Amino acid sequence: MGKLILALMVLVHGLAWAQSPTAGNQKPKAAPAKVRTQAKPKPEAKLEAIQPVTPLAQDLMPLAEQVQTGKMVCEASTVELTPHPSAQGNFVVRMGHHQYVMAPVLTQTGALRMEDPAHGAVWIQLANKSMLMNQKLGRRMADECQSPAQMVVAEAMSKMPPINILEPAGGAPVTPSTDLANK
Repeated sequence: MGKLILALMVLVHGLAWAQSPTAGNQKPKAAPAKVRTQAKPKPEAKLEAIQPVTPLAQDLMPLAEQVQTGKMVCEASTVELTPHPSAQGNFVVRMGHHQYVMAPVLTQTGALRMEDPAHGAVWIQLANKSMLMNQKLGRRMADECQSPAQMVVAEAMSKMPPINILEPAGGAPVTPSTDLANK
């Protein structure tokens, strides 16, 4: 009886396999061909509209006059600084799809610093280079940015490095006190 049941199961299973579309030499039905359409062009990223800003306070206007504007070449990108169209003393800083409205702030170091408090962006301009940082993310977004004037200063600095005021001058004799400090 057990052999009979086993034989029936094998027979039923074999019939089911024989009726399947992939059994034997039959080829599986091909999936309908997909019609390729041209990829839709991605819309260009639009920069945000420049937000209206209050004009800069008169005591900060001398700082705004020192800001170097135009396209600046950076290590891995380009940054463009332009005066704000409706707020004197403020600037629009663009890098890729990012746009910031910045105003100069006072510093104790002599570096020119501009901030966009809404986005946490900071632009620092030195004599030989500038950088764009994001305080919220805690990283630099653009480094070694240089305007043509900054390139001239950087070239001059490479030819004549600044004097180290902590070491004696090149031809100055070493006094006993500096001799002891060096030991």
